[in-house]
Amino acid sequence: MKTANCKYLFLDCRLLRSATTSFDNFLRIIEAEISRNSWVRRLIGNIDYFEVGGVIKFKFRRPDVLLEIFENLGDTVVVFDEAQELRNLKFRFDGFLAYALDHLSIRIVVSGSEVGLLHKFLRVEDPEAPLYGRPHKTIELKPLTKEAASNFLRRGFEQEGVDVGDELIDEALRNFNGVIGWLTYFGYSYVRGLKSMDSIIDAAINMVLAEVKHFLEIGYVSSPQKVNFI
Repeated sequence: MKTANCKYLFLDCRLLRSATTSFDNFLRIIEAEISRNSWVRRLIGNIDYFEVGGVIKFKFRRPDVLLEIFENLGDTVVVFDEAQELRNLKFRFDGFLAYALDHLSIRIVVSGSEVGLLHKFLRVEDPEAPLYGRPHKTIELKPLTKEAASNFLRRGFEQEGVDVGDELIDEALRNFNGVIGWLTYFGYSYVRGLKSMDSIIDAAINMVLAEVKHFLEIGYVSSPQKVNFI
């Protein structure tokens, strides 16, 4: 397993899941992530901001501030996770991505578990969309083999300093197969104190039911999990 040695900014867009999302809410996610990374603060030192409880707040709440932030990041990798939630922004995010790809040095990763929505939002194959014609690569996360899934879990537990036996690993593989998202969810839940497999499975089921409800509310159905790299 290899780890990329690069600076990155990870933006979790699940926090924007609502019918209407303001640009200010989006900017708050960026502010919170920047506040956790001192090296980013140094890069954006020329932008007007103040601090409240250790969290930076940009003085101006406009889209041009977003452009200024990313201009200062150089070749930093910026990850927009669950990016389909940005579709409700009162701001043309796909237009911003197109501009960033043409003029900025940042490297962009756009990921999402609701792939039907993500493709509908980005419209990379639509000649009239801002991102049409921009080079991109799509990576589909297929289930891991039993051996790879076992190694994935063991390495994760080792990194967290948690000792687990073969029995637990085998039980996890029986329940979650090689689906990397569910293996990650299992490891995350177990490390943070949820030791009962039944409880983890119940929580996972509730998560799936919530996702299905979300699909029905917005009228789209997702295909198997993929990650888009733009």
